[in-house]
Amino acid sequence: MTPTIPNRSLGLLCAAGFLACSSGGSQGFTANDAGGLDASADTYVRPIDASMDRGSLFQDASADTLPLDCHPDPLNFDIPGNNCDDDNDGTVDNTPTCDTSLAITGDAFAFANAMGLCQTARSAIDTKWGVIVASYRRGYGDYAPDSGISNDQPPHEGQHGILDRFGASVVPREGVKLGVLSTGFAREFDGDSASSCAAADAGATGCFKPGRLMQSAEQTLRGVPSGFPKIVDTCSSIPKREVFDVIDVRLAIKVPKNARGFSFDFNFWTGEWPEYVCTPYNDGFVAMVESTNLYGGAATNVCFDSRGNPIGVNNAFFDRCTPNTRTGCAPGVGGTPGTSICAGGPGELEGTGFFNPGIWCNPGTLSSGGGATGWLRTAVPVEAGEVIKLDFVIWDTGDPTLDSTVLLDNFRWEAVTVTNQTQRPPR
Repeated sequence: MTPTIPNRSLGLLCAAGFLACSSGGSQGFTANDAGGLDASADTYVRPIDASMDRGSLFQDASADTLPLDCHPDPLNFDIPGNNCDDDNDGTVDNTPTCDTSLAITGDAFAFANAMGLCQTARSAIDTKWGVIVASYRRGYGDYAPDSGISNDQPPHEGQHGILDRFGASVVPREGVKLGVLSTGFAREFDGDSASSCAAADAGATGCFKPGRLMQSAEQTLRGVPSGFPKIVDTCSSIPKREVFDVIDVRLAIKVPKNARGFSFDFNFWTGEWPEYVCTPYNDGFVAMVESTNLYGGAATNVCFDSRGNPIGVNNAFFDRCTPNTRTGCAPGVGGTPGTSICAGGPGELEGTGFFNPGIWCNPGTLSSGGGATGWLRTAVPVEAGEVIKLDFVIWDTGDPTLDSTVLLDNFRWEAVTVTNQTQRPPR
């Protein structure tokens, strides 16, 4: 599927001057990995220029307060609960939802709707805020000259999905749908029509373990941001550089006039747990943001744990799994053995295909055969009225087996100053 841009053009986009465009449409980015450790055990806060405002996703004493006056403007988003028709649409405090009738195979604009982004804009100079461009891509970098493949080509259509739940207990964080990206099928049980992990079930392959090949058996050159896959400081293994089955949903969004940041919720899952923990084959997920209020516009990964490690099976948030289980036991791959804590337990895995009990590392003892982070929330500062580029990217590392998935939902604008941080949100 080619990128769908109703009533928009990439030419107008480039002429507006907010995306660096080439003959291919746009250029790649370089990751900036600087950061610092906050005193909070579960919050890693990226340093921001001293001239920038500081605050918190969860408002604290240093956060700005909402304005007492009311200035309706179509360039604003409607701030919930402030008794003002901020967006000048004739209704006070109406926060729209737009995901009730989305198809499971909807395009990238529908994916944005599923996350909670309900408004579109024609260009950077439109008289309202909104999503300008949305597309699914088979890699983050624009062009891989060694392969002759442009990464802005669409991935396998099964790698993205819009679902009303994931498993028995995981439901949308806002509205009635959530967006799903996967290195396998973006469905439960890693199949287009599977309802269990049984080999006899239609479309089942053993679920996300062992996974399935979705694109070419060849690696995706320049498929992920520069510097990824990244070494994790809790593991001694060096990650493989080859990546496979990459999918990226890329959004260009005009920021509301009254927004100072945005936040979104995500939940990362993988079939690598427990035997491939801390091995060179660990898959990854990043959210890359270009904003003038974040490192001067340099593309930066905004999702990380309390130690600054990117999201994956070795991330400190990864705790939906079986406790007190040996990990890293896969033979001959140079892994780092350990024992799981898994404070969140395996309950949320049921009905997803990531709950695939077996004797994976402990002789005579069953463990979940997959795991997840649970819902997390990332906040990002932005400049009012600018156009940001936002890429959600997930990939297989080292080979195309043992698939991983990310759920995305609850995108919302923040009217108060935020810092770039990832936290466990309130339930």
